[in-house]
Amino acid sequence: MVYIDGTLKVRNELNGKREKVNTNLIRTGKVLQDLSALRNKGVYDLLWGTLD
Repeated sequence: MVYIDGTLKVRNELNGKREKVNTNLIRTGKVLQDLSALRNKGVYDLLWGTLD
């Protein structure tokens, strides 16, 4: 799962105050052995690379 423009609450190391930071991050991931699931465009979006 990829979160685009997500907001995290982090503690500033300099002043100790909590602040909101906008970020893009990968929350979870796994390696698929069967690439046929990736070819179904309604389920997954290819972010980079090829399926060859």
